[in-house]
Amino acid sequence: MSEPVDRLPQTRKSYDSAVFEHPDAAPLDLLRRWYDEAADHVREPNAMTVSTLDEWGPSSRIVLLKGLDERGLLFFTDYDSAKGRQLQATPASP
Repeated sequence: MSEPVDRLPQTRKSYDSAVFEHPDAAPLDLLRRWYDEAADHVREPNAMTVSTLDEWGPSSRIVLLKGLDERGLLFFTDYDSAKGRQLQATPASP
């Protein structure tokens, strides 16, 4: 019997989408639309990847989206963690 990992090539799904290729919405509106679509199909649609950069290079981790408004995305972090220090050292500008 084949192990599930042996079937990985058969699990490939198409991600073609006219909405993705030619979005007609503002970025935050598009994110809201994608979130609403994902909420019907995945356990934690608010999981997202945050990447930062320090002298050693890029670092990515998963965080949970806690809010979304015209200022952008809201997530929580420990300011004393590596991620928190990297975000403070190189804040994104609007």
